[in-house]
Amino acid sequence: MKVPYNWLREYVEIPFTPEELADRLTMAGIEVGTVSTFAPLGDMFIAARIEKLSAHPQAGGLQLVDVFTGSLTMQIVCGAWNIKVGNMVPLALPGAVLPGGQEIREADVKGILSTGMLCSAPELGLELARDEEEEGILILENDSPPGEKLVDLLFVNEPVLELELTPNRGDCLSMLGVAREVAALTGGRVNIPAVSIKEKGRPINDMVALELREPELCHRYMARMMEGFSIAPSPLNLQLRLLAAGIRAIYNLVDVTNYVMWETGFPMHAFDYDRIEGKKIVVRRANKGETLITLDGVNRILEPEMLVIADAYKPVGMAGVMGGENTEITGKTERLFLEAACFNPFNNRRTSRKLNLPSEASLRYEKGVDPEMAEFAQDRAVSLMQQTAGGVICRGLLDVYPRPYSRPRLILRFARVEAMLGYAVAVNEMEQILVSLGMDILEKADVARGEMVVGVPSFRPDIKGEIDLIEEIARIKGYDKIPSTLPKGVITSGRLSPQRRILAQIKEILTACGLYEVITFSFMHPRNLEDLGLPPDDWRRATVKLQNPLTEDQGILRTTLLPNLLRLMQYNFNRQVEDQFVFELGKAYYPVATGQEGEQKLPWEPLTLSIALSGKTGQSWQGGAQDIDFYTLKGLLETLLQSLGIGDYRWEKAAVPFLHPHQAVNLVLDGKAIGCMGTLHNPVQDKFSLRQKVFVAELNVESMLSLADLVPHYKQLPRYPAVWRDIAFIVPVKTSAESLMQEIETMGGPLLENINLFDVYKGNQVPAGHVSLAFALTFRHPERTLKDEEVDILMQTLELTMAKKYGAELRKV
Repeated sequence: MKVPYNWLREYVEIPFTPEELADRLTMAGIEVGTVSTFAPLGDMFIAARIEKLSAHPQAGGLQLVDVFTGSLTMQIVCGAWNIKVGNMVPLALPGAVLPGGQEIREADVKGILSTGMLCSAPELGLELARDEEEEGILILENDSPPGEKLVDLLFVNEPVLELELTPNRGDCLSMLGVAREVAALTGGRVNIPAVSIKEKGRPINDMVALELREPELCHRYMARMMEGFSIAPSPLNLQLRLLAAGIRAIYNLVDVTNYVMWETGFPMHAFDYDRIEGKKIVVRRANKGETLITLDGVNRILEPEMLVIADAYKPVGMAGVMGGENTEITGKTERLFLEAACFNPFNNRRTSRKLNLPSEASLRYEKGVDPEMAEFAQDRAVSLMQQTAGGVICRGLLDVYPRPYSRPRLILRFARVEAMLGYAVAVNEMEQILVSLGMDILEKADVARGEMVVGVPSFRPDIKGEIDLIEEIARIKGYDKIPSTLPKGVITSGRLSPQRRILAQIKEILTACGLYEVITFSFMHPRNLEDLGLPPDDWRRATVKLQNPLTEDQGILRTTLLPNLLRLMQYNFNRQVEDQFVFELGKAYYPVATGQEGEQKLPWEPLTLSIALSGKTGQSWQGGAQDIDFYTLKGLLETLLQSLGIGDYRWEKAAVPFLHPHQAVNLVLDGKAIGCMGTLHNPVQDKFSLRQKVFVAELNVESMLSLADLVPHYKQLPRYPAVWRDIAFIVPVKTSAESLMQEIETMGGPLLENINLFDVYKGNQVPAGHVSLAFALTFRHPERTLKDEEVDILMQTLELTMAKKYGAELRKV
């Protein structure tokens, strides 16, 4: 944002030099990147009046020009032919230096002494909009005094401050917005230009209809009409102001809309009224497949999420981005339709980025324009158009404003201000600062309660809470007023927390077992939950939806890490990677019910461990590669639990939607299932296009943290010998080995040191529908040698209990 210094002074009194002002604004949070000079012309450039024109006696392409400088008449040799007697023109006196570095001197031109040079706009470094017949010497206003310095006559030699604004300060993308900041710093007041318009002609309601179909994308739409104007270059100083601000002048109507945009921060667009078909303006979304040739001559293919300005039949402009060529203002335009609208910032940004059409107007719409400024800006524009182009302002205006702005009420607590800034601010000073920034004191300061109520103006959408008001006070007072203090806090040792150590141990053990850690997106497509085969009432179906997803495939936060792991495996399978051993340790996300007063609560984010294995194990000195199976994954998880110091766990058969019904178990810790593991079900494998068996596990790590123990514990070596017994039971096939082992542990009591299932047999020696389970038992007494007779009694009791409770028969052979 370029801010010409003397243009700014028309709105607010400035007691600082440009450099001092730049420093004050920067210290108040409005950073000034550079201070430069626009059109640096010295005192040797003056205005002169042409008194006489005559032909050069020695050169037919030159003429002699006598000019009056206010005190004397000088003769200049000139090659331009667009001048005539009485014109006021810029004269570079001997000693003047042109912007390109050329110094002007007296020179003999074909025998005639030329005592200076009449200058064109390019020679002065100015890119002006001019009629073809005016090409040549720059013609000044006729009332310019001869001898007046150009720096006093024109908007040149102008200091320009270039602001580097933060994204939240869209209000400072205007001269009035910056003037408001200066007034707050100096204690001055902002001078708003007076606007007076005279309406004539037909009412606008009889000439055009307005329909706003998308109030969420267009918060306010206003329009006026003018006719009978003359399109021509703008007055010289208006063009120079725009050039100083970095905007190229075109012609009066467009220049005025750019001038008012720079002044108020409110963009506008003018349509050729006679090219609007059906005499109707419709603010709507684009229809799929619609096209529009924009003002840059490019044919744009529109999409339904784009907002367009249309007539009764077709789009005539991209809302807030660029107008259409089919309603462009040309030299033949006789009536114009002037739009002033407030478009949705997010939609506008998305459209301008998609079409790659950044502009000063779209920049302001992206940051949010002030809806309450629309009427003033439009009236200011038609008033200046009438001054520069003549014409008639049609009676009335169109204004659709579905939800007028209502000022938010913020409570400012004085104690909070002092606590945040580290020093006390007088109440009347706080009021003065906030009022100078355009805010209202809705309820005067209450000393007893220690607070005041502040109303936030429409041009400051970045003020959302009490802390923002405190920031405004701090920056206007000066950040240098905040006292320096040493940071306070509890000194802690630089080591990982217990939770971080456990997580690091999990990753270390899994990588030591040959797995690779992966990190996938926290987002996923809702379709992934269907591909997993989860029923509609499954708890993983309750998801947190994103308001503005990056892509359609990332519309929700994940409730399980498995889909992303399986997509990763699919990607690798397609690239001939057959052996995959991956895990991810990350968060899943579950919505939490709203509070009592409807406030939205943050999602629950439990740490989750997901593992996926497929293919073969690597070859070793013990033998060749072996296929990964259910027990490979089970052994891996048991190794992990052992390394975490978790010994009290068990496996229970489970029904998991995405796992094979006969190869799925839950891991139970402390009486609670914390996860599952097993073989991926065939339909799920097909949905994810996985061409070989995959074994997966997913555990709730939060439940493991409280049970994990990374501290090694000393266990004394046994002093007394052990007694070993093997026993085999024939039981019905449906009897689980886990239940038998639990029963054996109970019966064995403290003397049973270890139990191990070492054989599972089905064959001719076992009745049909039964299975033989063989266990190796280790008995030991901690304080004496255990006798065989004692163990025999335990074994007999065990046989009787198993027969009675499970129908188990002791296998003899």
